[in-house]
Amino acid sequence: MVVSLIAALVLGNPPAEFAQWRICFASQGGIWTSDGAGNNRVQIVENGDSPIWSPDHTRIAFLRENEVWVTSADGKNPECVLQNPLEFKPTGLAWGKGISPKSIAPELNAIRGDESLLVSTKTHLLEIPVKRAQFGKPRRTFTVCVGYDGLVAGPAISANGKYATVSLSGVVWLASTFPPKRGRDGGWDLVEIAALASYVQPIRRAGSEIHEVQCLDFSPDGQTLAFELSGSAGTGYNVVGLIQNIPRLALVLGPTLTLGQVTIISKSALHPRFSPDGKWLLVHEVSALDASNPVSGGLTAISLDGQQRIPLVPAAANGDW
Repeated sequence: MVVSLIAALVLGNPPAEFAQWRICFASQGGIWTSDGAGNNRVQIVENGDSPIWSPDHTRIAFLRENEVWVTSADGKNPECVLQNPLEFKPTGLAWGKGISPKSIAPELNAIRGDESLLVSTKTHLLEIPVKRAQFGKPRRTFTVCVGYDGLVAGPAISANGKYATVSLSGVVWLASTFPPKRGRDGGWDLVEIAALASYVQPIRRAGSEIHEVQCLDFSPDGQTLAFELSGSAGTGYNVVGLIQNIPRLALVLGPTLTLGQVTIISKSALHPRFSPDGKWLLVHEVSALDASNPVSGGLTAISLDGQQRIPLVPAAANGDW
């Protein structure tokens, strides 16, 4: 793979299919929804952040301080599904098909769900099993297999439930399950696929900074991962890019990728999310990409070829399509 930076973006109007989709996003301290073009905006929750859709788009999970909540798409019937997780505030959510192996240990059989709600909590990744709209007891999931004790962020689950992924202090790990066989319990296959973090030495009066992966999302076909790489000190280092050929990387056919081997889409965006057709990324754009197209901040659609940028919702963040 060859690194590429798409620098010249062209403003455009939303394609017709955008109106058929739905966006949930954070704005003004609450959770909102709109159509995929950013129109018909409705606030559904007054206090919340970082919303994500359920796999069938009928419910929305979101963060509220140190808790994880779920509500229907219209904001009715809110339910707290995780109170004060461990000792840390949640940092990210992912919701997809159930990813637990059929058997890791006997005591886990009772909590296997049809769906999984992943919650990253700084040093742990929790899985909340979901079965028939009921939420089970959370447990630590595949990050414990690597014996890691560091910053956990950006969980994601592929649409077919075959893969899950997470960032461990900027290193992207891909997890897949294997079933029980010949008396052996099922478990996790873990592959380190991309080491994207970097440490920037202090320069003159500027302090040091660590660039870490904060957000990940699978394309609908499971072939590509979108990522956000951000500076820890909030200095404006905000990169969105793509890691391609995920099934091949899962086979451990080559060395771990570096930042110079992935495709960079934007250097001024956060929180990428694939569109339902896999042709666009929904991002929180945080600055102007060029002097002629100033952007004050908000949700923007960027085509995967980097040729179009479509502003959708101003003053909004953490959107999900």
